[in-house]
Amino acid sequence: MNADNVKLLYEVMRRTIANHGTDSRKAAFDEFVAILRDKPTSAIALAEYYFEREFPKWAVDSSGNGSTVVVPPEVRAAERIVRKADVEQEAVRIARRVRNMVLMDLVLPTGKKLRESTFADCAKAGGWFSEIAKHGKPNQAVDKKLTEDDLQNIWTRFQKAA
Repeated sequence: MNADNVKLLYEVMRRTIANHGTDSRKAAFDEFVAILRDKPTSAIALAEYYFEREFPKWAVDSSGNGSTVVVPPEVRAAERIVRKADVEQEAVRIARRVRNMVLMDLVLPTGKKLRESTFADCAKAGGWFSEIAKHGKPNQAVDKKLTEDDLQNIWTRFQKAA
């Protein structure tokens, strides 16, 4: 790697740590990126650094009909982390959709809407409905005791516990 590029990266990192050594990692990273954006040679420096660091880890398997890139285990692990993040984002999106729906209109396995069901029906249904069952007497109708806001709060607490 070019000595000037090494010096550039070193100086930017030194300045970032001096300014944000006790701050969050995100604040330090944001400044690091902002400084490098202003330097026209920073992309080349980072590309050289990445290539020199990563090239030995990758391999080409040419034992078969064609060449196949063998992905290093740490790259596969990073891909799994990205997929996990996608799943977590989807869970947040679904939770927001549930937050916007009218929970009293959900239908239990008995075929009755939640508003028409008893707390005993909720206990039998299981899942988050069993959390609702804890808020009233078995023969009491859900809509006589709980409001939509109460249900939303129960749902939120249930999701945080899960």
